Amino acid sequence: MSTQNFTPHDGVNQILSVLLEKAKTILTDQFVGMYLYGSLSSGDFHPDASDIDFLIRHPRGASRSNDFKTGNHAQRTLEKRNGLGIQT
Repeated sequence: MSTQNFTPHDGVNQILSVLLEKAKTILTDQFVGMYLYGSLSSGDFHPDASDIDFLIRHPRGASRSNDFKTGNHAQRTLEKRNGLGIQT
């Protein structure tokens, strides 16, 4: 997996690249896009204090249980790879 440069922060880019890869793998043709918001998009992000706000978009009518599974799977993957905990 290659890390994409979504932001000027290498650690954040690594996390977002994993999330994007997993979302595309799990949602396949139901994946519409991944969007950043909050301090990352406004330029107020501080690596030691800020969280990462993102939204993964899928078509209407997609299963809510699939949304939950996608989030949980991405969280477990990040925790295993990076020792990161994500507040949900």
